[in-house]
Amino acid sequence: MIIPIIVLAAVGILVNLYDIYIERQVKRDPSYRALCDVTETISCTKSCDSRWERVMFGIPNSIISIGYNTLVIALAAFDMAQFIFYVALATALFGAFVIIILLKTEKVLCSTCTFKLILIILQAYVAYQYL
Repeated sequence: MIIPIIVLAAVGILVNLYDIYIERQVKRDPSYRALCDVTETISCTKSCDSRWERVMFGIPNSIISIGYNTLVIALAAFDMAQFIFYVALATALFGAFVIIILLKTEKVLCSTCTFKLILIILQAYVAYQYL
């Protein structure tokens, strides 16, 4: 059991649940400002309105990310560090792609997305230590 990866993935799930909460609040009240809105450019609520919020099959990225982190927890429970390493690398590339697209097209840096990317990179790093 790879405890540090389980902790990182659990934190990732919590951040994604917060993202889902933000998305619902923004739908109810478009003027809602979340704690992660640092400036007009560094904002998690602005990314909720983006077309890049639902990259795969119209499913919110946060839901997909919860699935990813659940998978990572299961793999870590069975000491599958090599698989976690490669899955985390692929997911980090996808996450970086979405962040870059948001920066280029929407001119916004999603603070929670960036934090989730850091968590995924840390998962890959820890998994590498267990290879």
